[in-house]
Amino acid sequence: MKKTVQCRMLALTIAFALAGAPTLALVGCGGGAATVDEAAVAKNDLTAQLESIKNLDAGAVSEMAASGDFSDLEQYGVSAEDFLKAFLANFDYSVGNVTVDGDTGTAEISLSMTDVGTTMVAWQEKVTEFVATDEAVKLMTEGGESALYQKLFQMLMDDLASPEATIKTGTYTFDISKSTGKWDVTDAQAVTDAMLDVANMQDLV
Repeated sequence: MKKTVQCRMLALTIAFALAGAPTLALVGCGGGAATVDEAAVAKNDLTAQLESIKNLDAGAVSEMAASGDFSDLEQYGVSAEDFLKAFLANFDYSVGNVTVDGDTGTAEISLSMTDVGTTMVAWQEKVTEFVATDEAVKLMTEGGESALYQKLFQMLMDDLASPEATIKTGTYTFDISKSTGKWDVTDAQAVTDAMLDVANMQDLV
């Protein structure tokens, strides 16, 4: 197996799948009773939605999986839900200053995630070592490349979800707006882009 080329192909598969999921950002239900402090209401709404991601809410993960094109992962025996759970395992957030003016405003949000770029570099080194082992040869012999790729992806997901993974944090300012009584980030893609940025995805390609 051409290890460098194949690792790059896997990286591209991950990057394109995640980038194609516009609802990888804020999903689920938030909100609460009306109050005079609209900034506090907005902060509560955003917090509720981000919390569903942090807690790996089944509904939120399923919605993310359905919104992106993860079909290429299936050939490696990896479900979109399982991969997203690994990708988001170390996700955390902090909603900072929120300002509102009528039904629009801005919110400063800090996002923390596994540094996927750094994790991928270390994983590629593991791949190089693993493919030379008897276990890898047996997988190839008995199950072909699909079995080997499934094993390699499982190794990657384990590394992404590890509590010892390198964590990267970034702070972003988003435009927010109120619709049907609930505050949300105006452009969901902006949050997806921020998550990919803080995850250091540019190092994958």
